[in-house]
Amino acid sequence: MADALFGEDEKQPNTVSKVSLTSEKEYKAYGENVGKVLYSGSFPVRIEAFYKEMSKDLPQHCDSKQIKKIADHLQSMYNTKL
Repeated sequence: MADALFGEDEKQPNTVSKVSLTSEKEYKAYGENVGKVLYSGSFPVRIEAFYKEMSKDLPQHCDSKQIKKIADHLQSMYNTKL
């Protein structure tokens, strides 16, 4: 699964190479890769646990405006699903 997200380090087989997230484009591409792996899982109920765990540290890394934008995006998807 890690290889699907990060790819193998060609110099050292069976190790995961580090991901460089320095631009918005890299963050989006990484998010797309994580999504592909996450949503291809055999037990989709765990997706909720994944997002809860991932969002625990948001207050340490994002300001209130960024958190609000994320929450608004999720609320919009929720409203659409209803």
